[in-house]
Amino acid sequence: MLIASLANTNKVVSAMDQVAATCDWCGKAFCKPCNALHERNFCCREHLRQWNRQRMHDFNVISNPMNKPGGIMESRIRRGDQQRGRGDGKTYTKRLGRHEHRVIAEEKIGRPLQPGRGSVLCRCRPLGGQRPHGRGLSHPAR
Repeated sequence: MLIASLANTNKVVSAMDQVAATCDWCGKAFCKPCNALHERNFCCREHLRQWNRQRMHDFNVISNPMNKPGGIMESRIRRGDQQRGRGDGKTYTKRLGRHEHRVIAEEKIGRPLQPGRGSVLCRCRPLGGQRPHGRGLSHPAR
């Protein structure tokens, strides 16, 4: 009996344990150890990669919930509403994973905030009815 050792395991497989299989990508017949037989079998890694690439493409086109109307966004909003108000209330509230006060500030100034900048509004322009500090202030004579 011919004995061959598998490279990646310590198991010993005899020649009689080989099974004929067909490549699911190209249809070529090949021999494979019976303990390595799967639902899908491929003659080489490249054919496995090509089959998997096609499978993921089909999933993204047909079944991916992100590509369906309202798919992921509805579940994100629903999950956020369920979580909101459950803690000790010591943190800023978030809207879709972003701090709500930053989202509101971005909407007001019409551009994204710079990372790490919390008080951008005070550097942009004075609010209506306010004078800049140090200018136009009159001190009465003593």
